[in-house]
Amino acid sequence: MTREPDKPPPATAEITLGKLWTDEELCGRIYVQASHLFAAEILGDVKEAFFEHVFSAMHKIAATKYHLDNYARLEQKHADAARRLFKKNPTYREEAFELIFELEAFLLQIKSSLDMLVKLVGPVLGPGTVRTHTYSDEGDSLVKGLEQYKKRNNANLEAADNLIRLVKADKDDWIARVVAMRDTIATTRAFDDTSFEPVQLADGRIGVRALASWPLTHVGSGNSDELIPEILTT
Repeated sequence: MTREPDKPPPATAEITLGKLWTDEELCGRIYVQASHLFAAEILGDVKEAFFEHVFSAMHKIAATKYHLDNYARLEQKHADAARRLFKKNPTYREEAFELIFELEAFLLQIKSSLDMLVKLVGPVLGPGTVRTHTYSDEGDSLVKGLEQYKKRNNANLEAADNLIRLVKADKDDWIARVVAMRDTIATTRAFDDTSFEPVQLADGRIGVRALASWPLTHVGSGNSDELIPEILTT
């Protein structure tokens, strides 16, 4: 039987032979933990939906890691090329489109990973408890659903509170900013002006520094078109 493209595989032992499952951290943090918690036995009729979301989340997180690793590789490639060119022409500049494309793909996959992870909550808590199926409203919709769940007589209050704290802490630490950047490049404007400039090192050699203008939606400010210059590497 031919499987439809991108459709997650069934929760059977042979899936561990696939390429996605060679990442021990990814497999261990998600699939192995779900299995260790006896999710298949506890969830009963909704186990297939749960594991479908598990595989989708793993797929998206693997894609995120792929773009991160590819960005690092391409950044080094462009830096080495720029270093050689600066020796001949210190005024040479070239926009690094490959880095822009990888960074945009990285941000899109991060948001997609968050969306897929939110879908894991529904089968566990039951339909209608968490009304969102994506990481919407900067995670506030998920938190509201968890707060509603806590009102149940049989609610696992400790687990719900731990997840709420995690969502709020990660939102403040990095998620809000990353999602804002993703929303900006997806709906408002693209990254641009990513290039390298020569740097005179103390020992006389020519080094390079990567510069970029990052579009960033200011959370809560209503400004969605501001460029924030940042030094990526030195």
